[in-house]
Amino acid sequence: MQLQVKCNDQSWTFRRPLSKLTMKKILKRLPYRISNLPNMFTFQYLDFDGDMIDVTCDADLQTIRECQFFNEVVTLYVQQAKQGGFKKEQVGHRRENRKDHIKEIVNQRVMELIPEITKQVKLSIAADDVQKQIETLSINNTTNVEVKDVKKVVHERVACDGCEMFPIVGTRYKCAVCKDFDLCEKCEDLGTHEHAMLKIRNPGQAPSIIITAIGDKPDLLQENNLRNYMNSAYQSFQSITQSTPVPFPLDISSIQKEQLQTPESIIYRSTNPIVVELCELLGVRPEVAETLLELFPNQGAKEIMEIIGDDVEYLNSLQRSTI
Repeated sequence: MQLQVKCNDQSWTFRRPLSKLTMKKILKRLPYRISNLPNMFTFQYLDFDGDMIDVTCDADLQTIRECQFFNEVVTLYVQQAKQGGFKKEQVGHRRENRKDHIKEIVNQRVMELIPEITKQVKLSIAADDVQKQIETLSINNTTNVEVKDVKKVVHERVACDGCEMFPIVGTRYKCAVCKDFDLCEKCEDLGTHEHAMLKIRNPGQAPSIIITAIGDKPDLLQENNLRNYMNSAYQSFQSITQSTPVPFPLDISSIQKEQLQTPESIIYRSTNPIVVELCELLGVRPEVAETLLELFPNQGAKEIMEIIGDDVEYLNSLQRSTI
């Protein structure tokens, strides 16, 4: 059962059922819902006989509930009274107090949050400054890297045997053992290649040939030891023959020239075809050709010639060491 209150042309139906309403609750809520409520008023309801019955207390509400239990809505009519009855509560003053109270609570909360807000703003500003510094450093580093990349040397017609970069940009590393094997900076830094590498910064530093002796073969005689050996051999020869002294030191170029003039006298002393071919190509004695073949056992005569053909000084040292 719901309760409806009517005052002239205005009405209001309470959401709560009549069984949960009291006169105090009705008087408290009514001024907020009916604007033309008189300052002094009474409540009346229409009974079954058509008479208007005054409602002044909770007992009267209980009587209404018991007598009109079959009605879904019970209507109370507001009648203006000159004296006695109920007095309208002043809601305007309460609303103002409520607004002031809410404003005071909000201001108090804001004052409590101001230090934290200030702290967060400072942290945000500091974070923005750090981010700007990071971006600036990143831009500068990127610019420096780009400038360094622009200044890097390019090795024309040379490819990296690791990542296949062509041409190699930057420092070139050439294997001292393998034939035609080059690496770029990144691939050489991995350290996967087994042999020693030559570091070539500029293309002009690249050697025309590289000669490397590996394995268990004995090292060649050094220049000083070779001279001592030749001096002792020369003195022994002089003491044995007691002949006219031969001019010393020997002119190796004249020996090589003499051999080049008469290759037929030295070519057929060896039966190895590679030795014979080396003698023909390089114009050296069979002993020198055999030494070269020992140094390069897996190479042919033409390949050996391509490796050391232009190194006259090395050929001369071999000539002297095999005398």
